[in-house]
Amino acid sequence: VKIYTELTHRSIIKNSKPLLDGLEYISAFISDKAYDWIGNKRRNDTINIKGKILTKLYDDEHAVCYQDDKFLYIGYRGTEPRFNITAKGSIERTINDLLTDAEAALGSVPKTRTDAAVAFYKKIKSMSNKAVKVITGHSLGGYLAKHVHFKTGKKNKTIIFNAFEHPNQKNQRSNKLIVHRIFGDPISTWSGVSTPFRNIHLYKMQYLFPHIGAHSLDLFL
Repeated sequence: VKIYTELTHRSIIKNSKPLLDGLEYISAFISDKAYDWIGNKRRNDTINIKGKILTKLYDDEHAVCYQDDKFLYIGYRGTEPRFNITAKGSIERTINDLLTDAEAALGSVPKTRTDAAVAFYKKIKSMSNKAVKVITGHSLGGYLAKHVHFKTGKKNKTIIFNAFEHPNQKNQRSNKLIVHRIFGDPISTWSGVSTPFRNIHLYKMQYLFPHIGAHSLDLFL
């Protein structure tokens, strides 16, 4: 009961699969592309989001920035999903990601990763005078996106998916933070990602109990 109350408090509840459009869908798409770093293979230089063409400004192991003529779109990578012994660095990334997840889930701030996330944002801003349209991420990527949102003055719209809570930001307020969650996702249910402006969109699907399938970013695409 306590978990259900935490999940639904100030939430916009939708009894369906997420059907995103506009900037919400673009954010989910970029969150997905943020994962596309395999070995030393960098992400695609150009992506097509339902006819909207974005080009890559810069990326590193943990994040990517795409741009159009006017705006920047920053996406942070979540936990490395490919434990692949043939891809250079894959095992090391996976282990580091899981250690970061554990540190965050237990209520500590993973300083190395959060500092790197802020440094990425600052590097992007030094490379371009375009405005940031959105900061986004899924799971650990959403955690990092939220951290950057508050550390940079809550200036940028930030849209996150199935993320877990940042312990130092539990009660911080921002009307530019939008949270998308699937009911039954064990990752975001662990602590609950808070925002006091009814900007939490909670989707109730077939997952009545915690199930790792509810954590998938594919559900938003």
